[in-house]
This record gives sequence, structure tokens and C-alpha cells, in this order.
Amino acid sequence: MTSKNSFWASSRENQRRRVWVWIVTFLGMFVSVMGRLLVHLSRIDQWYREGINITTREEYVDELHRLAAEMLGFNDALALFSAGMAVIIAMQGFSYLCDRRKVDLYHSVPVDKNRRFAVVYVNGVILFLTSYIVNILLGLLTAAARGALNGWAMAEIGIAFVWQFLFFLTIYSAAVLAVMLTGSLFVTACMTGVLLLYEIVWYEVINQLNFYFLDTYSTFFVDSCPKVSVLYDWFDTAGRLMWMGWRQGIGALAQRVLPYGIKWIILAVAATALAWFCYRRRPSEAAGRAIVFPQCRPILKVAVAVPGALLFGIILYDASYQNDILTAVGVLIGGVLICAFMEVIYDFDIKSAFRHPVSGGVALAVLALLCLTYKFDFFGYDKYVPKQDEVESVAIDLGNSFARSFWDEEFISINSDDYEREHMFLTDTAPVLALAAKAAETDKYAYDEADLVRPVYVLYRLKSGREVGRTFLVNFSDPANEELLNRIVGSREYKEGCMQILTDRRSYDYVENITYSNGSSLSWLLPEEAQKLREAIVADLEDFDFTAGRSQWPCGWLRWSFGDQSQGYSWSYKMEIYESFTHTIDYLKEQGAYYPLQLDVSDVEEIEVTREYRYRQTSDGTKVFVGDPQAEAVAADLYAVDFSDPDEMAQILAAIYPHEKFSGNWHNATYELDQDYEVTIYLKHGTDYPGDSSMRSFNYRFYAGQVPAFVAEATEKEAERQQTP
Repeated sequence: MTSKNSFWASSRENQRRRVWVWIVTFLGMFVSVMGRLLVHLSRIDQWYREGINITTREEYVDELHRLAAEMLGFNDALALFSAGMAVIIAMQGFSYLCDRRKVDLYHSVPVDKNRRFAVVYVNGVILFLTSYIVNILLGLLTAAARGALNGWAMAEIGIAFVWQFLFFLTIYSAAVLAVMLTGSLFVTACMTGVLLLYEIVWYEVINQLNFYFLDTYSTFFVDSCPKVSVLYDWFDTAGRLMWMGWRQGIGALAQRVLPYGIKWIILAVAATALAWFCYRRRPSEAAGRAIVFPQCRPILKVAVAVPGALLFGIILYDASYQNDILTAVGVLIGGVLICAFMEVIYDFDIKSAFRHPVSGGVALAVLALLCLTYKFDFFGYDKYVPKQDEVESVAIDLGNSFARSFWDEEFISINSDDYEREHMFLTDTAPVLALAAKAAETDKYAYDEADLVRPVYVLYRLKSGREVGRTFLVNFSDPANEELLNRIVGSREYKEGCMQILTDRRSYDYVENITYSNGSSLSWLLPEEAQKLREAIVADLEDFDFTAGRSQWPCGWLRWSFGDQSQGYSWSYKMEIYESFTHTIDYLKEQGAYYPLQLDVSDVEEIEVTREYRYRQTSDGTKVFVGDPQAEAVAADLYAVDFSDPDEMAQILAAIYPHEKFSGNWHNATYELDQDYEVTIYLKHGTDYPGDSSMRSFNYRFYAGQVPAFVAEATEKEAERQQTP
């Protein structure tokens, strides 16, 4: 009992010394929680009164619930404030360790070291938690009075309360550890930053170096994000958690939060245990030292100098326009400077800059080795292609544009890399490995500009259980690659992995609108017929392969619009239709929705062709015309000619394509469409041509090399006429 009373007596005495921290913590939380809540409630009321963004009572109530969950739950301003106060509370509570007079005074009091550590540590937690609970209760009362609470909002606020507290606790424990390792408040702040940001800095440094110096590096399928950084966890995840609770329910939210909570508890316990261990062994005379334990100095010096110098090198690499030699020299100089700076900080003496050269030499040796490794790829990263018997399956993204929209069972959008990772399992790995091997042996600068060379992304699932992500270049214009690509694209495993329409029948029961266009026409189809149209497309995709996608341009486009008002979601996506899709085209014809890609001249009133002449102007004002579409530092003049003769218009209609609609597979529109001409089609008024009556003009371009001679001649004459004084 005496021990217990003594603990709480010590606790009360410690709290009296922290009055200003109590005041700052409470007021800061009041602004972060109550202040923001009141401001946003007022804004929502104004929007509702004025009919801005919110027009119905139901929308108003839903917005109130969402706002309460956000302001009292996953509040980003509160998180930033909590992180800052965690550091301040830790430093203020144990600040006596940095003052020799206070250390002597504290240690003269007959109090066990364990109790003293526990009192200060626990009081810091109580200080934060009390202020947090009071402000959340005030916020709940305010939100309840405004009708902004329901079961979902309350549950999310409860989960977020635990999340925010564990976030504080983890940072607080790291800051306490930083205090125990240092003897100066300035160095303590720096050490806290190192502990909290170290993994994030390394992640960004390695990521940038990989992107700059490894040709096959990719994060498309595999991204090795920081594993133990609480700051990364919060700011990478918190924004999605509220959305998850709203769309997928509290159960899904709790399931997502649980692993983070467990990890943060483990990190907090580990940091606290290590801090207590250091506190027990920290000598009293350590007050005023930069680093308490001398054996930590060389380790910390190397650990900070290496990523710091590499970060300096990355900045220099950008500034020097990718000069490798200058960057390497900059990295080494940066390493020397950081090592010297840390020695000065250790001893608070400028004369100490170049002491302890051994640890500095180790840091420079590591930096030199890293520079050489990235420059010459010592470990063969870019040459890596697994053996066929090592690979269990493959996922590959070839950049095809067909039906590139994905969603889950809750109708929430999914990124293409996530969808393909979960659904594409190619067991015929030979063609993928052959393309990868060919790319590894090919000069990435050897292709002609007119070739269609694109990066593809691949995920190797090895039989060992390891997953390896890579990217490499594929020339889709190379006939030698066609057979390999046909084996990939023509396989059922590939199609089901990147064409959701093949496996998703359920979503097409929620179709609200379907339109078909050939670039200028616009026809509506009955939503009730969505499943029949889907079945026709699925039948056509059975024979779809790389040759079919590469040899054809889309002849039309379907736009599907989905929605379920009871669930509050809607989305749409566009799908290309090819002439080889005979089942689909037959269905469209039956519905009276199909119109050929080439327009009927009888529907066209006039065609305007605009030609662009690029030129450089000399000092005397003379215009020197250039023919390269990619030429730099040029201006352009536009010259337009109208054509209304039916025969001329028919020739033009046979040679043009609706380029604004273009999103074809494995085509290079820059070189396959003529960039010098733009064709505007004006449809006749009063014709039966379907579409929006207010939209009677549409933009096209000529296929490369198919500009009619009379068009070129007419535009050239118009240019000469306008250029003649």
C-alpha cells in the first residue's frame, strides 16, 4: 500500500511540473477536433441552405454522418498534432536527463529508478489520453445535438479512437527511446527524427536509385513499401480507412485496422523496453553529451551518412541532367560532409570534424560500393530472367486498352495491377520468358522512332514462393514477336486476368445505360439487353489475340454505365469494338444501333481540312518550314480548306479516323495517323444519322500516307495564297 501511494504521490508531483504541456495538449486537440468540427458543420449547413453540392435532406444527413466520422475519427490534423505532442511530451517529461544539476537532484531523492521511469512514462500517456477523451466526448455531444451521429459513425469513431491512440503511443515510445540515447534536447529531436523517418528515407532513396539506374525495375506488381514505419502506415492508409468503413462496413474496417494495431503495439512495447534498458544503464554524467553510449557513435554515423549522401546524390543527379560521374563525386563529398557534421555534433566542437576516420572510411567505402553496383549492375539485376522450371505462373501487363476498368464485389474501383495480380495466372510461361530474354539482350535505344516500343510489366511467381516484379521493352511492330504475343494474348488465362467482362456476369444486371458510337454516331441500347450484349462480346473474345488487336483499329465504342441508387454507387467504362467481333456487330445491327466506321457521304454537309505548317523563323523574318512532327522550337501556321463536292468528300471519308476516340491496342497513333492534318466533319441537319442533335461536327485525322492528293494540293495553295503579300 505504501508503494502504491508513493507511486501516485510521485505521479501527482510530476503532473504539477507539466501544467503548460497539459494546456498546450488540450487546446491543440480542441482546435484539431472541436474547431474543425464546428467549422465544417457550419459549411455543410450553408451548402444545404444554398443548394450547393447538397440538395436533398437525405444527402444532408449522410454528409453530417460522414463529417462526424471524419472529424472525430481518422482526422489528419489530429494525427499531425498527436505526432508532434508525442515528441514534446516525451522530451519534456525526461528533460531532466539533459541537465546535470537536475539529474543530481532527481537521483538524490530515494526513489527507485524503475518507479521514476514508470511515473514519467505513464503520466505522459495519461496527459494525452485525458485530453483526447475529453475532446472526443465534447465532439460527440456536439455532433449528437446536430443529428450527425448514427451507428456507423459511432462505430468508426470508436475504431479510430484506438487507432489514433496507438499511433500516439508508438511515436511517444520512439521519442522516449531517443531521449535515453541522447543527452541534449537538440540531439534528442534529431534522434527522434532519425528513428521515425529512417525507413521512409531509405525506401525513397532505394526506390529512386532503382528507377534511375535499373532498366527493368518496376513497382507495378511488387512494391516493397516500409514495413515498420508508423508514419508511413498512418499517412498511406488512414485516408482509405474512412472510405472503407463507409463503403464496405465496420467489419471490413476493423479487419483492416487490426494488423496495424498489433504491429504498433509490438513496436511501442519494443521501443519502451529498449528505452527502459538504456535508462537503467545510462550514467548520471551523460547529461549534456550528444550521444550517451559511445559505442553507438560510429554505428549511428555510418547509418545516417550513407542514406544522407545518397539522397544528396539523387538531387545532384537530377540537377546535373543525369551526369553519372558528377553524381558519384557528389555522393562521396556528401558522405564526407555528413560524417564531419556528425562528429561536430557529437563533441559540440568544430575541431572534431575529421576525428574517427575509420567509421568515416567505412561509410565512404559503402557509398563507393553502392555507386559502382548501380552503375555496372554487379548483381545482374537487369539481366535476370528466371529459368522456366523455376516459374510457377506469370502475370503480365501488355498495355492493351480493351475494357481497362476493374471493380470488386462491392463495386469499388480496382487498379489494373491489383486486378491482374489477383486474377492472371499464366502457366504457359515460355513466351513471356522469351520476350524478357530478348529484351535483356537488346539495346533500348536501337529502335526506330516509328516502331511501337512499349514497356510491359511482369510478375514472376516462383515455385520457391518468391514473387519478382520486372519491366522490359517489347517492340509490338516486330513480326518476330507476333507468335509469342499471340500465345500470351490468345490464352484464356491472360484474357480472364485482364478482361473482367469474361468472368463478371453479376455487374451487368446493374447496367443503367448503354451507348454505341462510331466516332460521330450515338445510339442507345436497352439496359435490359445488357446480358445478351455481354454474351456476344464474350463469344467474340474467344478468338481475340495479339494479331487481331494489332491488325485492326476499333470500328466503334460501347460505353457501359452501371449504378445502384440504393447502394449509392455509379461508374462507367468504354469498350472498343473491332470488325472481327461479328457476334457483337450482328447484335448491334439487330438493335438498329450499328453504324459503319466510314461515314456515308449523303449524311455529310461539308468537310473542313486544316493543315499545319511548322516553321522556324530566321532573324530576317523568313519562315523555314520543317517536316518533322517532333521538331523542337518551332511555331505553326494553320490553313483551312472546305470541301463540299460529294466525290471529294467520299475520298476523304475513306481515309480518315476519329482520332479523339482512339484508344486501340498496340498502335502508335503519332505515326499511324497523319499529324499535319485535322479533318472536321459537319453533318447535315435533318438527316436520320443518330446522335446528339446539338453536336453536328466531329474531329478526325487521315491515316498516315493516305492524304488525297487534291487535299494536299488545295491546302498548299491556300497556304501560298495567305503567305503572299
